[in-house]
Amino acid sequence: MQIQANQAGDEISATVVAIAPGIDLAVLKLDDESFFDSHPPLAQMMAATDEILTDNGVRAQGSADTLAVWNAKANK
Repeated sequence: MQIQANQAGDEISATVVAIAPGIDLAVLKLDDESFFDSHPPLAQMMAATDEILTDNGVRAQGSADTLAVWNAKANK
């Protein structure tokens, strides 16, 4: 998967870490985290997000059923 910080930004490879299709949400992990070195506010946001997820026990990638659906769609 490729993402961009903005329309003019370079594309960066990312991996899906967790999904919540019911609320149209996905958590992504950048394959090259040096991206955050040039985008400090994003680095702060990521650190805060990780802290919030950890504090609330949200660390699973998804249920087996959810991941099966996600992977089937990703492999099309």
